Amino acid sequence: MTALPTTTPTDRFPAGRRAFPHRDLLGISRLERHEILYLLAEAEQWVDFNRQSKKRSKALKGLTVINAFFENSTRTLLSF
Repeated sequence: MTALPTTTPTDRFPAGRRAFPHRDLLGISRLERHEILYLLAEAEQWVDFNRQSKKRSKALKGLTVINAFFENSTRTLLSF
């Protein structure tokens, strides 16, 4: 299992260009190819991280994360 890299965000961007300059991700239809590839590479690193027995990361420290659900979930509705 590999730990998440300790590089700074600018180290991870190809040729000094920001790979994912967007603040939010609400869909992928407007993303460029290199942005999608960047997200897939980041996801791969998080899969490896999630397989570790010790799962501590400071990636979201100081940030607020909100999950909004706009439709009822049949799965959770029927499970109670």
